[in-house]
Amino acid sequence: MNDIICATRGGQGSRAVRTRAVALARETGLPLLFIFVVDLHHLNEPDKLLAEPLRQEAYWLGRVMLEIARQQAESAGLQAEVVIREGFMREELVRILQQRRAYRLLLGAPRRASVSVFGDDAIEQFAQEIEQETGIPTEIVHPETTP
Repeated sequence: MNDIICATRGGQGSRAVRTRAVALARETGLPLLFIFVVDLHHLNEPDKLLAEPLRQEAYWLGRVMLEIARQQAESAGLQAEVVIREGFMREELVRILQQRRAYRLLLGAPRRASVSVFGDDAIEQFAQEIEQETGIPTEIVHPETTP
């Protein structure tokens, strides 16, 4: 299928990664898929009492983020597929990358690091692990900085 997979989660990097995904889809002519993963595995035991309300809120956030992404793609004259998955973030991304035989995974960085050496930042380590496991190029898109 060779889709461009764009993981979205909200935060500072979301707009930048969506913009990059749309541009890459236009450049390559490849299908575009936006994915949001609901991952509540990090909850502590006392927080598990709130698991279902948090899950519902996470799905709501996912639907909103994916609708924004779809509208951005449509504004650029592209069709985009959107998917919400639930589970461990890494496992779900690897699964969809392999299922779709993805061309590239795009991840939004949570912030712009002033100095970034590959492997020093959690998102860079995460991207490197996914790329090593799947063999699919993974690109980190940083949010714009304001002067």
